Amino acid sequence: QLVPLDGRRRRAGRRRRGLAHLAEHASFLLGRDEAHPGLGDALAALALRHGARTTTARTHYAARVPAAALPAALALEARRMAGCAALPAAEFARERAVVLAEHDQRATPFTAALTDVLIAAYGADHPYAQPLDGPELLDATPAEACRFLRERYAPGAAIVVVTGALPPDALALVERTIGAVPARPVYAPRPIPAAAAPGPTVTRAAPVAWPTVLVAMPLPARGSPIARGADAVRERLGDALAVIAQAQPWAIGATVLELGGPQAPTLVAALEVASPAHVDDARAAVQDALATVQAA
Repeated sequence: QLVPLDGRRRRAGRRRRGLAHLAEHASFLLGRDEAHPGLGDALAALALRHGARTTTARTHYAARVPAAALPAALALEARRMAGCAALPAAEFARERAVVLAEHDQRATPFTAALTDVLIAAYGADHPYAQPLDGPELLDATPAEACRFLRERYAPGAAIVVVTGALPPDALALVERTIGAVPARPVYAPRPIPAAAAPGPTVTRAAPVAWPTVLVAMPLPARGSPIARGADAVRERLGDALAVIAQAQPWAIGATVLELGGPQAPTLVAALEVASPAHVDDARAAVQDALATVQAA
């Protein structure tokens, strides 16, 4: 189940960043009151495993259930898409604290440097340069999360995948549960602009273990005819940087990441060096390796 999202919202003249991640957590509270378990508790009682993950482009929900529990699991997902009138305040505050704690766990000097790379690659206002969550959620309310769920969690905005040893009436089960949710207008995310042209070199002082060179380049959108070639470039670049890290005495380690999102991804190559004196060597090595693998 993939729900398009755009967590940026104006509130009191500013954007509320991270609301999509908070709404993901809040969706498991739907239907919860003193007499009834919430959606999350009900799903936990059915599923062998379940979870959720929010990215810059989608929120993904997944549950593995016994075949006999499939109708009940689909009914719960239908409830997730049926709208939100209210959320229990105490439980919402707990989930908000969990989201903020997850943000703090992810906040490292290296992730801060990656944020600088994203801003340089996309521009500060680009959706892919925004954090998934953060301190702006400290005063987020249940009403905001409910509004997000109502506007974006609807069958017309979802991709539902059911796989495994399915009963013959699996499609009919989907139609009787999720398909029975009344239609309502679907929020249309704004088109995602491509990454900017190569920009200036950004130097950042950070408490990292080793000086690190980060080189970013735009990739074609996922699903485009040339995306497969970009996958090959990413794999070959990782191999080339690993060779550099082993061969050069000043090189400490290397990694290759894909950041951004599916409509406008960015490839980031990172090379750690023994001292700032070798930063230029590392930058040249990464750029040479990139040119070599692109020409191959």
